This record gives sequence, C-alpha cells and structure tokens, in this order.
Amino acid sequence: MERRYILSDPKDNVVTLLENASAGDVIKFADSELVLLQDVPFAHKAAAADIPKGASIFKYGERLGYALCDIKKGEWVHLHNLGCDTLDQGSYDPLAEKGTHGAAAENFAAAERTTFMGYRRPDGRVGVRNYVAIIPSVLCADTASKMIAKQVPGCVALTHGVGCGQYGYDAEITARTLKAMGSHPNIYAAVVLGLGCERFQSSELYEAIKASGKPVEHIVIQEEGDVFKTVEKGVAAARRFAKEASELKREPCSISELIIATKCGGTDATSGLAANPAVGSCCDRIVGQGGSGIISEVGELLNTEHIFMRRADTPEVSEKIDRTFCDYRDYLREHCDPRYEKRNDLVTPGNEDGGVTNVVEKALGGVVKSGSSSFADVLEYATAPEDGKHGFFLMNYGNHDGEVVTGMIGCGAQICLFTTGRGTPTGFPFVPVIKITGNAETFAKMRLNIDFDASPVISGEASVDELGGKLFEKLLAVAEGEQTVSEMLGADELFCIASHS
Repeated sequence: MERRYILSDPKDNVVTLLENASAGDVIKFADSELVLLQDVPFAHKAAAADIPKGASIFKYGERLGYALCDIKKGEWVHLHNLGCDTLDQGSYDPLAEKGTHGAAAENFAAAERTTFMGYRRPDGRVGVRNYVAIIPSVLCADTASKMIAKQVPGCVALTHGVGCGQYGYDAEITARTLKAMGSHPNIYAAVVLGLGCERFQSSELYEAIKASGKPVEHIVIQEEGDVFKTVEKGVAAARRFAKEASELKREPCSISELIIATKCGGTDATSGLAANPAVGSCCDRIVGQGGSGIISEVGELLNTEHIFMRRADTPEVSEKIDRTFCDYRDYLREHCDPRYEKRNDLVTPGNEDGGVTNVVEKALGGVVKSGSSSFADVLEYATAPEDGKHGFFLMNYGNHDGEVVTGMIGCGAQICLFTTGRGTPTGFPFVPVIKITGNAETFAKMRLNIDFDASPVISGEASVDELGGKLFEKLLAVAEGEQTVSEMLGADELFCIASHS
C-alpha cells in the first residue's frame, strides 16, 4: 500500500511517515519508490537510502546524529540505530544567509492588521488582560493570598514556594520574577503580602511595582496581627482595585507593542513539521508589524546555535548566542550524573513515542517557532528588552515548562503560543496560553484543551503560511479578550519561579 510521507529537505536521508505503515508498504518519490522493510509508526522516520555505520543522518537538512549500525533503505530509524553527539557544538556557517526584520515587514506589513484593542498602562506598555494580582513575597503568605483572591472576582493569587531561605542568584531570580509579575502590563493593580521577617522583603516588591505607576497596596501579616485581619484588609483593597479595573476601557494599540512567548511541551514529530512552523509564520507577521517574539529552552535547542547565530542582527548578538549555548553545555557536563543514567535524558518517553529520537531532532523542530526574522538580542531570565528594541529574542534559560514560560512573561510577553504534539492542559494565571497541535489525533482526543489545529499541514489540506495567517488572527482575537481553553479551565500551573539550587 502507498503511504504518505514528508521529506523535509532534499539533503535528508530519512523520510517521516504521515500515517502508520507496515513492512512492504511503498513510498513513491518523483522518480523512484521506497519499499519499507519494517513497520514504521506514524510520525516516525524511515531510511530513504542505505546509511553505513557511522555515517550522518539528516532531517530538516541538518545532521541529527550518526548511524549506530548499517541501516538499509526502508528500515525504521529510531533509538536503536541513531546515535547523537549531544554535547558537540553545532557547525556555525558565518556565510549562511541572514534573516532580517525588513524581510518580514515587506512580506506581511501591507496585508495584515496593524492594531488591536488593548489596555494602556501608566508606564506606556499595553496589556491584553486586566487582572488584580495578589502577590506574596514569601511562601508563608501564600494561604492569605489565596483567601483574598477567592473572594474578589478578577483577582489572581501568584503563590509560590520561595522568598526565604535563598541566597545569591536564586534569591535574585525570585525578586526579579515577582517584580516583573507585579509590573506586568496584563496586571492593572497589585496587593503585595509579606510575612515580615522574610529574606526577600515585601517592601522591595511593593516599591518596584509602585515605580511602574500601578495602583498597589502593601500588607504585612506580622504587623496586622494575624492572617484573618490581613485577609480582611487585602479583600478591601482588592475590591477597590477590581472596581477601578472594570471601569478601564480598551483602546486601539499597535501590534508593535505585542511581545509573544513561544513554547513547546509534550512534543512529537508533528510539532516540528506543522505546529511549530505555523507559530513561526504567525510570529513573522508579529515581527513584521514591529512587534517581538521570544524563544527559550536552550537545553532543548542544542546543536542549532548555528541557525540562531546566522540570523543575529549583529556580530555582538551572534557572540552572545554562542556563549549562551556553550554555557549550557558546560552546565550539562557538570550536572549530568553517570550514576543515574536514566535521569540524564534530554528528551522524554513521550517525545520518543511520538517519533522524536533525540534532542537534536527536537531542537531542529523547535527552532522554527522563531520563524525567519533575525535575532535582536539575548535576554536574561525575566528581564525586559532594552527600551526601543524589537524583534525576536532568545531568553537564556534551560528547559522546564513552567520556569521557561514564567521567565518569558517576566520579559514582558503578554501572550504565549504553546505547541504540543502529545497534548497538555496547562495555563498561566494572567497570561493567555494558546495551545496548538499538529497532531490530528491529539486534537480529536483533547479538543477541550487545544485552541488551534495545525494538522491540516500534515494532511496536505493547508500550507504553513495559510495556518500562520489563521493563527495570527486567532492571536489577535485572544489579545482582544477571547478566552483560551486554559483560561476557561482556570489553569495556572505554568507560573513557576526558577531555581538553580
């Protein structure tokens, strides 16, 4: 039986099956055909040519790794016969073509919308949501924060497990992240709760939020006398802020003021073939209008730094990208422990079941979330771009779903585009997370958790550019108030402050 497939690049020596295939099934090329010698599951790879032991295996036009044994044309290619040099540096080609902001603008600026209806904040930034945040400076104030938020519609409690017992960089990350959350453009006002004796003093958080021009109240449990007096005072402040927020009207805002976080989780091979390219096409439209995007998860982008570097705006940005990847390799060398072999994997069993053999394949499928625009800078965790700087950014951080999303939102992202091949129900307390899948089966099974179906790319019913345009319109609808499914569920698991201890 003839089976559908994708050959991602003419250089590739593997094809990806677009349906379950059995030994004896046929793949037809323009001038030849391939007979499968083994069963190959949906989204998995088959050798398109004989591959000798030690020879390179290519997908997306890039090297995935090497053959662990002789692989015959038509055989299944996966964990059993594909090796990976995870910690080897990617091959940077400084003469390769460089992406530009101008190219994106030329392609999309004339054809697309240029404004959306958002909330203008005192510091000049624009929000797409209008929440009142209840923010504890320390875990000891978490319960009081939740008690306040439950009593006042329009409030979100940003509870966490830190704020004390931390030192150095960990303490700085906690402080930086909570300040960024309270100052975020999706937040109208904040109620800051402290215990009174914590290492990260609530007064520091209060002053940082106040400096952004937002309304903010500061309450300290030990000064009030008990949790119940704290909650009573907090509820009164939250109700006042929520009433003010309800009276604020949306106004026309430029798309150039949007920052979009991009993330993938529960990846399978359809993510790199459909969902991530659709996100990249959407982001090209955002950047083409003068807006910005962020990609992170350096630990899951290994061996793609040459792609990032050749798209850097300047040699200085290229060097920063190179250093970011080199530093993460050093981190892995230091922290991977040979005593716990199964704890060192950079891909999950779900990734592998979905056809993603190693971190390089995952990375090559993930980098396309950034589209084709050039990279303006490397951002540190929860740190906003320099004033006036727009474009695509790489955030310097590893690969934990919640910590990465929280960091990108701390950089100022008002919306998150989150791709998933296997499916995930997660969300963020005050930032809409748009879930996208390229897997038709996942969309059918988890329709109440997925916002956007990119599987028509796989079936051949739509092009990446067509779906990128539709996702762009979906994003603008969400920016103007349409709820995502994770918002309807009240999902908030992705708020997670990073820790390096």
